[in-house]
Amino acid sequence: MYYTKRPVRTVSMSPLAFTLILLIAGTLTITGCAYFNTFYNAQKYFRTAEEEISKLAAGEKLSKQAEEALDKTIVNCNIVLEDFSESKLRDDALFLSAKSYYYRGEFSTAKKRLLRLNREHPESSFLKESFLWLSRCQWKLGETESAQLDLQKLSKSLEQENGPRDQRVQVAITLGEIHIELGDKSAAVVQLRKAVNLSKDSILKGQLLLRSGTLLLQINQPEKALETYQEALKVSSDSDHLNAANLEVVRILRLLEKWDDAIDTIQLLLSNDKFSSLKSDLNLELAQLYEMQDMVLEAKSRFSIITDDFPKTEASASAYYHLGRLALSESEDYEAAKRYFGNVEKEKRSSLLVPASRIRVKEIESYLEVISELDVLKAILVAARVDPSENETLKSESEDSSEVLSDTLTVSTEENETAVVDTMNTRQELSQNLYALGELLAFHFNSEDSAIKVLEQLVMNYPESDACPQALFTLGYLLTERNDTAKAEIYLSDLLKTHHTTEYAVQVASERGIELINEAEELLESAEAQIKSDPESAIQSYKRILIEYPESQYIPHAILSIGYIHEYSLHDLDSTLSYYDKLMETYPESEQAESIKSHYQTLSIAFNQSQTDSLNSQTESDSTLVDIEPDSSAALFENDILPSQLPIPVQIEEENNEED
Repeated sequence: MYYTKRPVRTVSMSPLAFTLILLIAGTLTITGCAYFNTFYNAQKYFRTAEEEISKLAAGEKLSKQAEEALDKTIVNCNIVLEDFSESKLRDDALFLSAKSYYYRGEFSTAKKRLLRLNREHPESSFLKESFLWLSRCQWKLGETESAQLDLQKLSKSLEQENGPRDQRVQVAITLGEIHIELGDKSAAVVQLRKAVNLSKDSILKGQLLLRSGTLLLQINQPEKALETYQEALKVSSDSDHLNAANLEVVRILRLLEKWDDAIDTIQLLLSNDKFSSLKSDLNLELAQLYEMQDMVLEAKSRFSIITDDFPKTEASASAYYHLGRLALSESEDYEAAKRYFGNVEKEKRSSLLVPASRIRVKEIESYLEVISELDVLKAILVAARVDPSENETLKSESEDSSEVLSDTLTVSTEENETAVVDTMNTRQELSQNLYALGELLAFHFNSEDSAIKVLEQLVMNYPESDACPQALFTLGYLLTERNDTAKAEIYLSDLLKTHHTTEYAVQVASERGIELINEAEELLESAEAQIKSDPESAIQSYKRILIEYPESQYIPHAILSIGYIHEYSLHDLDSTLSYYDKLMETYPESEQAESIKSHYQTLSIAFNQSQTDSLNSQTESDSTLVDIEPDSSAALFENDILPSQLPIPVQIEEENNEED
């Protein structure tokens, strides 16, 4: 078939039509450039954020700069998604915004974006990598087991397909972090090592090796940790990584007691200006090495150099702490130790040693207070001697504390008979302070020898004191810990024999499967049964508790009950007030004293008034008592609620020990 050839015609176009075509073409070009530039800006902000994030330690919060960069990334990605529905970069924008939301901690939103990416763009090149981020979101949202399984599948798939190396690295890192969270640090090290072997990024390799070294130390594998840090020194060029790795190498060498190697390494680093930022820490390590080798003078000198040359640093705070320790252990200079420990917080308030230093200061203050109190009590007992001319001169504060103690105890057995009443409480206070001193020495200052000496002097010279049972118990514990079981048994047997009603004897008996006969409790039960039928016999039973079991927890209760019987059964106001007085003075903080406080005050006022009205009229006095309206505590008694049904507290002395 043939076709007729048509002539070519020239088409003419108006200026307006031509302009319109140009505008349309320009608009399309501008529109295309707009969404591309918007996404380009999003990428730029995201790279800034990732640079900041890479500097963070594990668990560290985002910097303000990183947060701002992530916010701008999300804003620009949302513009692409909302304003340019036909853009070819929508999957890019979805994926980039999802990662930004993840870094911001908005894991639910990140997960939604990733699911949307998979749903709307099943052919996206980001699909495989999105599975990694979905697993991360699952993990952060608490779906740890599912996340772990998905990551393991993804890891296997990437290996089989010889997938992108950087994705395989990130999968291994994420699995490592999950293992850390689950407490399996060994498995975490395996994954981080896998990431190190796969990665071509020297900075990342250094970071992962440092992380692995820390984990190996935590699972008590210092040799492997040392190798790992030494590897980090070889592969990383980052100055922060090199500083951290070198410092850890020195610390592990010290830990492994490879002291010569550690000192050589320190000296080499100190001579290299490249590591000038480590000088304070290296000097601190050197000082500790000297201390570990019993080179005390060298250690003190080096610690002092640190406090002088590097003030207001973590190193100087640590140096002061170590100086405090040495002041205690080497010279027993408690005042100097207190100053050193106090300087820790002054040097660096954020130092990790601040809490420990505060405790040490309080312990030393307690020690000094006890020593001061012992000096005062000693002077009182010295002054109570039969022949004042025989008083020994008080020893100076510079003398050894054990010598002062020995003198105190010798003096305490020689007090004047006429001063017995006055010195009884003094002896009790002294024994309590001695126990406090022994406890401080044993459990706070690691001076067990001194503690045992103090406590032995206490039980020898103050067997009647309320502190004696606890001292016997503590001696048994300390000597048992030192495997001196024969001597420990002597004290524990004494405890069971002579102080069997105390909580300390009960504890020892319980540990040995011994059932102690609580005679004090039996007397108490007998007395309670006789209160109404035979009040005189009840009083005698209660008095036996006071005389035979002065350490019993039932003492306050027995005193109250005797007073109660004198008041309501025998109508003897004088005797009633005598026992109530004793209760209020001796055990003012007991439940029993609290229960009659108001009633006691009313009785005292009534008694004083009756004495004023008629000194010789006992009958009138009794009638006055009858006319008194009892308060709530008295009403308890009248309603057949026995004193024994009131709470029975631990003795006041024991409460004080617990507070200490």
